[in-house]
Amino acid sequence: MLTRLFHFFAAAWVGLAILMLAAHAHAATPSSAWQEVHQTLGDAHIAVAADGSATVVQRLRYRVVAGRFKSVDFAGFDPRAEFVTDTIAQANSGSAIGAKVEGYPNRPGTVRITFDDPKGLRRGSYVVDVKYRLDLVATKAIARDGAMWRLAWTSPPSSEGQSARVVFDLPPAPTEPGIAQSADETTMATLHRLPDKDRLELERAHVPHGEVVTWAVRVDPKALPLVASAHLRPPLATQAHEPAASSVEIMFVACGFAVLAGLFAMALRKKQATHTSMCADAGARPRPLLPLPLGMAPFVPFAYGGIAASALAILLWSNPTIGALLVVVAMALATHLSPRGEANEDTVLAPALPQSRVPRARDVFDIGTWTGKLAALGIVAVVAALAALLATRVAGAMVAILLVATALVPLFLTGNAKQVAFILQASESPSTG
Repeated sequence: MLTRLFHFFAAAWVGLAILMLAAHAHAATPSSAWQEVHQTLGDAHIAVAADGSATVVQRLRYRVVAGRFKSVDFAGFDPRAEFVTDTIAQANSGSAIGAKVEGYPNRPGTVRITFDDPKGLRRGSYVVDVKYRLDLVATKAIARDGAMWRLAWTSPPSSEGQSARVVFDLPPAPTEPGIAQSADETTMATLHRLPDKDRLELERAHVPHGEVVTWAVRVDPKALPLVASAHLRPPLATQAHEPAASSVEIMFVACGFAVLAGLFAMALRKKQATHTSMCADAGARPRPLLPLPLGMAPFVPFAYGGIAASALAILLWSNPTIGALLVVVAMALATHLSPRGEANEDTVLAPALPQSRVPRARDVFDIGTWTGKLAALGIVAVVAALAALLATRVAGAMVAILLVATALVPLFLTGNAKQVAFILQASESPSTG
């Protein structure tokens, strides 16, 4: 009897030992072994479309220290984001593993990234791009900021203290985008104005653990012409008075440019009449720098005035290079070369007559006379006053006005009485037979 009891307890202890060894072996399998992974944020790229929608690519970095991971979770995304399901986990070794991005219905803003490899991610470093679409207008991420708009995007919280970089790609606009004034002072901004877009790069050297950063930029509303939200563009009813005011302003500006063109045209016409009269008295023919076909001369003053006014408008609101070229063309139209005698058009005669014999026609644009000096001084004073008045009201007005005013310089320096004096000297000198 005792022998049977001994065998029974011995068998029980052996069975218990086997069960304990099996449990220990199961606990030591890779599925329940020590696992460690470090997750950090990478760069974010935000491409904004003309309708205010944005395509965001958030880069996530994973460093697997131990174990294998078939999926990972990440929280902090905008709950209204529309995620692109397919993505790739790119290993530092060069291999790539497909993955799926799925949101949690009961955990807004959290996604689960499931890897296609049945064994999961093993030890190593990986990069995963999570791509999603976000309506910045519907989410009120775009707000009015004076004459500009403020566009804000909030990144997920940083799991570790690290640097951060966000790139905004915006449609091109006349006014360049910039960092919002409320942004952190440690944020550095770099702007690249490309032919098809404006790229603004924002970077912070350090973001503390767990901090949620809101990146904000100022955008020209003209960069988003398809946005028609009432909170960004007031309804037409509230803007009913603006078209009338704008029409009045446009009318005044148009009248100003018309008056400018007329004044320039009258100045050149007066110069041409005086110079032609002096040349006729000397038996000479005027020589403009740009000779025009017969019958076109009466239209030169109108072309001169129109080009000068157009140059000012282009310098202020369009291409400065084209505006400067138009100023050069206007100066060429106003320039007169030394006249030639009717008898010999191939020779310009010299030397000049004594000062007492120089023709004294009433040319208000002859810098060699007191009348011309006073006229030049008056024009300089008017131009300086106009440039100073508009300098703080219209961007670039001072430089544009001064540059266009140089189109008047040839009126004072060419086609004057001293040039005609050469012809009088030739007509009064004895022939050499």
